Amino acid sequence: MKCDIKYRFFLLIVIIFSQFSNINVSSIYAEDSARDLQQKIDERTSLIKKLDEEIKTYADLADKSSREALTLNNYIKTLDNQVKSTSADIRKSQNSIDKTSLQIKQISNEITGSEEKIARLRSGIKESVINQYKLDKVSVIENFLAEKNIMASIKEIEFLKIVQQNIQNSITEIFQIKKILEKDKTSEQIRKEDLEIEKEKLKTKQTSLNIVKDEQKKELIITKNQESNFKNILAERKKQKEAFEKEMFDYEKKLKYVLNPSSIPKSGSSALAWPLEVVRITQRFGITNASKRLYASGSHNGADFGAKIGTPVLSMGDGILVAQGDTDASCRGVSFGKWILIKYNNGLASTYGHLSKLNLQTGATVKSGDIVGFSGNTGYSTGPHLHVSMYPADAVNAIARPSASCPGVDLTMPIAAVNAYLDPLAYMPK
Repeated sequence: MKCDIKYRFFLLIVIIFSQFSNINVSSIYAEDSARDLQQKIDERTSLIKKLDEEIKTYADLADKSSREALTLNNYIKTLDNQVKSTSADIRKSQNSIDKTSLQIKQISNEITGSEEKIARLRSGIKESVINQYKLDKVSVIENFLAEKNIMASIKEIEFLKIVQQNIQNSITEIFQIKKILEKDKTSEQIRKEDLEIEKEKLKTKQTSLNIVKDEQKKELIITKNQESNFKNILAERKKQKEAFEKEMFDYEKKLKYVLNPSSIPKSGSSALAWPLEVVRITQRFGITNASKRLYASGSHNGADFGAKIGTPVLSMGDGILVAQGDTDASCRGVSFGKWILIKYNNGLASTYGHLSKLNLQTGATVKSGDIVGFSGNTGYSTGPHLHVSMYPADAVNAIARPSASCPGVDLTMPIAAVNAYLDPLAYMPK
């Protein structure tokens, strides 16, 4: 009996201490792994900061050269700096993806550690309860008769109380670890969602980079890399554009439209979102300082936003992409170039002009913030930008019609009565 009791206590002590021992050893290894991961995360964070500085440097250079005199050299220099800026931005996205992946691994390790710790605690509780049950079956009288020593029996009872308290502490610890585990799993899910968003951004940036590189090649092919050719082409496009614009203005003046005010949102209601993530307004709607010399009507029929070639262009609201086209395909350099027409669910419609790339098919349903295209310099444009025209949805349609300015071809583009053009900025956020 005496040997059996001592053996049981010895076994119980081994079990309890082995639980603590296992936890400590695992913690040491987990700590080493956590340090390695944290170091890699810190390295990515530092690199992202440096890339931010590089992106800004090249973006500033691109902006500076774009504001200088419009020459072939300056235009190509602007594109070169934009390529460098976008390339750095792509590297930044890749590092952000790597950093997020490491953070997911870090959280996963913490989840695994918590689950293993809970498993060990449960196992320890199970063994402790079994041994406590065995000890409880031996009465104090039996212990006394076996040991001939009442003090030894009292010590065994006190030790049993400690075992019971350890069981209770382990149960409490399990509940605490479970709370941490649930929090970690939520954090992991959020990081995974962030990772997918960053991957989509990376694809968009890669598309933007390819667009800029294609623009460089195209411009050099057209001009044969000759400054004189570039100037002659610009002069010819300007003449043709002025003739086409007058022709269109005269045609649209003949169209009749009567607005039902209740069919569209009120001016100033912020009914639509911005079409770009970064907003820089370069020309407003109506009669402006530049409009009298730039347009046959003397008035600008939309709003212009400064945007580098390849900048994602966003839908301003929920609606349908009802039409799209490319006037350059029929008559280069006279109008919108690549364009899209969206009719929104709130009764408004907008044309985006001078795009470099179209992103969706005609008839596509769009949500506010969807990428519908990429800004560019197509059509008649004195520099990369996004043109936005706004109308009541029932006042505008894409129409194909022959043009005297471009003999022998039909040009398809959005057309509306002159009095149907609205100020786009009146419906965008204040």
